[in-house]
Amino acid sequence: MVRSDLPRTNLFSPHFITVATFGEGTRLVCSGRGGGGPGVEVCSVQTPKAGPGMIERRYAIPQLGSRVMPISLTADGKYLIANGPERFFIAELFNDHAELISAERRLRRITVVSTIDVAANAPLAACMERDTMAVLSIPSGRSVLEFPSPGWMTLSPNGRLVATTEWGRHSVRIYRVPR
Repeated sequence: MVRSDLPRTNLFSPHFITVATFGEGTRLVCSGRGGGGPGVEVCSVQTPKAGPGMIERRYAIPQLGSRVMPISLTADGKYLIANGPERFFIAELFNDHAELISAERRLRRITVVSTIDVAANAPLAACMERDTMAVLSIPSGRSVLEFPSPGWMTLSPNGRLVATTEWGRHSVRIYRVPR
């Protein structure tokens, strides 16, 4: 079990969280506005062999602003992907700071909650906004596939396939991601 004793942080009421192993440790990232904290925070997790673990706040990422947004870490915990209301962000995470690599401006403002998914074993992320899905290369942010998708989506662990649902039609579509 891990607990947080951090005052004024998103750990009290995160809207979105993501976690990945990073080197010998664990990295946790939270997105939310709870307790007056910033929008996106990066934490380290210590999990001793005996007794409760501890979450330690490392830093906030001010470049992402204070908005709540879907977030996801790559499998190695090195990159954070954030699907903001006007931009899709890719940041490289370090022990004491983050560097923004890509901040692609959207063609239109997102008015509904968007989703993201990161392939476990490939440098790809998928994001959906309203009825459009895009598969993006990490860390460049370059789009490798776009198509209409009025539902939920997920990338295969190797990044070669993306599956989408269609709300109200009870169907699933599977697309091959170009190499």
